[in-house]
Amino acid sequence: MIHLQKQALPYREPQSVFGALFGQDPHAIWLDSASLTNKAPYSYMARPTVLLKANQSPYLQVTELQTPLLEIQWPSRLTMSDLIPLMNTHRHSESKGPPFQGGLMGFMAYEYAHFLDTPIPYQTHTCDDLYWLWIEDFYYWDHEQQHCYAMAIGHDPTQVQKRVTSLTQNYHNACKNPFKVPQKAKRGPIRTHTPKSVYLDKITDIKALIRAGESYEICLSNEFRFESRLPAL
Repeated sequence: MIHLQKQALPYREPQSVFGALFGQDPHAIWLDSASLTNKAPYSYMARPTVLLKANQSPYLQVTELQTPLLEIQWPSRLTMSDLIPLMNTHRHSESKGPPFQGGLMGFMAYEYAHFLDTPIPYQTHTCDDLYWLWIEDFYYWDHEQQHCYAMAIGHDPTQVQKRVTSLTQNYHNACKNPFKVPQKAKRGPIRTHTPKSVYLDKITDIKALIRAGESYEICLSNEFRFESRLPAL
């Protein structure tokens, strides 16, 4: 049986404590969850224990970032067929509480709906097509109710409570020295990675692909760069 325990915390804006809690962790996550009204009522922060990712492959590479606390035997790789039962078997859900209550969190590229067990030969992505994180300890914010909690899942209630206590202490320590976002940050001129003329040409090409029925939706992004004396976190 998976136990979920939580501890109420003083409400602070997530950006004021993220740096103190996870600023040195390259795999830490901060997720704002939207609702049907297009607002972001919930936020989550966590240090995942297991990373699962794939790029142009039906196999998910499994990396243990920390020792998982739940008694799950993680192989060196999984297929999507292995992952789906895992999502259903090792999840904790209560009618009351946040939408996410521990377990797997991540995203899957659209193409994986059709290629669950075979490679995607025509994709040349430089980023991962699939990226999942296994979360056992996390912080949860309810912005509408102005609530914040330290939460943890596990089989042993005593150990789960110890982890919640540790999360709580870390949060209180972070609140002592909150990060203050400066109102006016000195920075240099903003430069785009892709020039405007090239970007507009790409939009024209995308419209042609949509008209030809090659795609129904394409996400086109650009990268903005600027120099600043302030640290990223």
